[in-house]
Amino acid sequence: SFAKRSQEEKELGRSFALATIVAWFMMFVRVVVEVAALNRPLLAELWPPMAAAAAVGLAYGGYLYLSQQAGEGEEEVEFSNPFELGTALRFGLLFAVVLVISKAASLYGGSLGVYVSSFFSGLPSVDAVSLSMARLSGAEGEVSLTTGTRAIVIGAMANTLLKGGIVITVGSPSLRRAMLPGFLLVLGVGIGVAFAL
Repeated sequence: SFAKRSQEEKELGRSFALATIVAWFMMFVRVVVEVAALNRPLLAELWPPMAAAAAVGLAYGGYLYLSQQAGEGEEEVEFSNPFELGTALRFGLLFAVVLVISKAASLYGGSLGVYVSSFFSGLPSVDAVSLSMARLSGAEGEVSLTTGTRAIVIGAMANTLLKGGIVITVGSPSLRRAMLPGFLLVLGVGIGVAFAL
């Protein structure tokens, strides 16, 4: 019946939205771990905005999980090997390009240049932004810790914006309804806390 199909679509939309929010949460955790391994002083400034964005996303994900009804079918998820040579080479190239762009942006555009380059570099992958900012705001201090923190958060939010935007644009109406509140909360809280500190 129409009502049953509508309920199934709603539950499926919540499931996909929950999966996306969990992926965002893991991205925020991964960024914090990367920075912790490379630049402890930067970590001290980075963790509050990342933790705030992750906590809001996780809370909304908890709401979606609790609002789901039992009896959903499970779907198989395909995984790819992140240690393949092609993947490693592409990431190395991306990291080098982001590092050069970030350094040039810092030299010629100041903090604003770093933020703009972090936004565009973060769209495909936040890891290269995180690693380059951890290096540039390290012992040599080519970028301040505050600028490095904000640049990483901007990169993470740009990545969130791109992926969330794709889901909202091409997803079903039920997926859009389930996704949009969490999407806006994560973006608002992440950017808000980063620039309030």
